[in-house]
Amino acid sequence: MRVFESKEKAIVYAYTMTDDTGFAPCINNKILSLACCKTNLRYKIARDINSGNENIYLLGLCGKQMADRHKYISEYLPIYLAKITKSVTTEEYFGGEDFISRPDAKYLFDGQKWYVKSGNPHVPINTNKSELSNPEKNKDLYYFYRNSNKPKLNSVLISENFAYFGKHFNEPRDLPEVLKKICEIRKESVRGDLKPIYITTEEDKRDLLSFLNTNSCFNVQNESNTIDTYFVKKKCHKENKCR
Repeated sequence: MRVFESKEKAIVYAYTMTDDTGFAPCINNKILSLACCKTNLRYKIARDINSGNENIYLLGLCGKQMADRHKYISEYLPIYLAKITKSVTTEEYFGGEDFISRPDAKYLFDGQKWYVKSGNPHVPINTNKSELSNPEKNKDLYYFYRNSNKPKLNSVLISENFAYFGKHFNEPRDLPEVLKKICEIRKESVRGDLKPIYITTEEDKRDLLSFLNTNSCFNVQNESNTIDTYFVKKKCHKENKCR
């Protein structure tokens, strides 16, 4: 397995998570969404999806902070694996009827203005809803090119084929070699490295999909099985930790 440019191969984007509260990713009604956090990653993956690649995976790994807080879990092992089904813009996600009732829909777009709702760990407010005075500055909603003053509307990633482990973290004991290699690659790279990992063999692609399908029964996320306290701000008030 190596990193190279090819749309014909499966692509895995792997990153380490600082928190698992149900906010990012959020699982509800058999759908996994990544609507907040990981600003750059969401933008990159949406670009790949929109260019026609249908074999893109997102892998959330246990980061050092989370492993230090919870001694029963190990660093750089999977918390969730998702095959990305589609992406929608943040305007569509936070302004459309299809997603408005999801737990992570903590922003609101009315077609012209942006609002933040109560319970949003990135923008705490004391009312049920408050207008965002500078929504283009919000990294959940927009993507910022380096050295550019013109942010672009960001995207939300959607998956209907995923395995979320949470507190079942150590149950998938037989990780396929392809996943072990990916975990090692992330362990050896810096946290901000968002380079895609391309799967180069049919065997690795088959093993990755087989692992996902075998463990897709782990698709519930609620108050009893998130690693951190469910949907409660926990070291998330410093938003850079989520980026």
